[in-house]
Amino acid sequence: MKKNKLLLWIVLLSSAGFLQAAELDKKALLKSLVLPGWGELSIQENRGRWLMAADLTMLASIIGLQTYARDQNNEMRGYAALHANADAFSDENQYWIDLGSYLSWQIHREAMLENRAPEKVWEDAYAWEWSSVEHANQYRTMRRARDLARDRATLIVGAMVFNRIVSALDLVYLSNRDSHIALNYDAQRDMGQLSISFSLNTAK
Repeated sequence: MKKNKLLLWIVLLSSAGFLQAAELDKKALLKSLVLPGWGELSIQENRGRWLMAADLTMLASIIGLQTYARDQNNEMRGYAALHANADAFSDENQYWIDLGSYLSWQIHREAMLENRAPEKVWEDAYAWEWSSVEHANQYRTMRRARDLARDRATLIVGAMVFNRIVSALDLVYLSNRDSHIALNYDAQRDMGQLSISFSLNTAK
């Protein structure tokens, strides 16, 4: 998540000089930042509809994923209360991981004490004891489904931010075709790392 934020800042800073060099309708730029493609459509460029459609699709996906994650979270809480005899839950994410990793609070407590990590023992108010291994496994499946939905929603949020950057840069290009201002970029992935480089050409 932190790497995604850093990448977005790098992209924004790299394009700052380009935006300053270009002649641009600031209102159209604001529209593109609010809704990708809106700025292009405001200057009669129909290609903006593809960026807009992509953004609306991603927004719908985020709403769907967040709704699913919320429902899954409520379901797994009820499941744990029913099959793990849990009366109260901690809001910390690690608690939910431990809840599915150990068959009982007592087993978890003994494991933490053996590892000399008493600070990781949960209060006995959050105690649990699964009625069977099968129920604990089913709970883990539910938790992982919830976490996966949340992670995917976060990734799509990053894609929506990047879509706005693309729309803004596209608007700059469309507004300055006659000025021969061009922004070139190159994206490469190596060993799981994504690098993006920009170059600005202002030949007359």
